[in-house]
Amino acid sequence: VAPVFWMSGEPIEVGDTIEFKCATQQIECQVKKISDRINSSTLEMIESQAKELCDTEVAKLTLQATDYAVTDTFEQVQETGRFVLVRDGDTVAGGIFQ
Repeated sequence: VAPVFWMSGEPIEVGDTIEFKCATQQIECQVKKISDRINSSTLEMIESQAKELCDTEVAKLTLQATDYAVTDTFEQVQETGRFVLVRDGDTVAGGIFQ
């Protein structure tokens, strides 16, 4: 579970598959849960349990990876505490581990 900032005009939905990249690791993941969906402009809570995350919104994503990943909190090790999500070769989200 990690907070992410979504940067794509095409929303991500629960059940979608996405590529997780952290340092030199690349792992396919499935979105299992989207929670605490927030409007990044107003910081207003849109919904606590969402089915999708849209452009410029922030939410906590629960991802199920197809393999193991080595991560840390951003405070511990910045390089393995931050990540991006990629779809069809485009970076669509960024996040950090708290």
